[in-house]
Amino acid sequence: MEHSGIRIPDIIAVILTVLAAIVVLWSPYHLWFPVVLAGMPALWLLFRYLLLRHELKTGNPGIAKVVGTEHQTRTTRMRNRPDITLELYAPVVEYDTPNQKMRITYPVFSVNKWFEEGRSYPIHYSVRHPWQFWFLDRQKERLLRLETMLAIVGPVAVLYGVCLSIAYLLV
Repeated sequence: MEHSGIRIPDIIAVILTVLAAIVVLWSPYHLWFPVVLAGMPALWLLFRYLLLRHELKTGNPGIAKVVGTEHQTRTTRMRNRPDITLELYAPVVEYDTPNQKMRITYPVFSVNKWFEEGRSYPIHYSVRHPWQFWFLDRQKERLLRLETMLAIVGPVAVLYGVCLSIAYLLV
């Protein structure tokens, strides 16, 4: 089974963020727009992070066999520096759940090819979403992207809210 795409909670979070931003823009508190714009996604990211952490702890154990390699080339362009081209790799794995056989590309690409085709690795997969899996010895990879986004978006929303509150008190 192949699976990719946006899930219903993601769509709901985007719709709620847009609606909250529109309401704030039309209200007398329009200066709070950046707080809402950063705060709603921060809350959604926190929810996704806690949900994924829970699924990492309670996932079903399994064995995944690497059956292929997904390859991507990414070019990073920075001003006043030469372009950097990176070759990235992710394993394509197969594993069995009680209901079906899954064939999934691991969503975390890395510069070094740490896996071998044909070799089996211990994994955990989500009970509710069996296409979500993680290698037991690489659990933090799945959380790292969410942690990074939370570390940026959350403090920005809080900092702007604090500054705006101080500005309201001083006026």
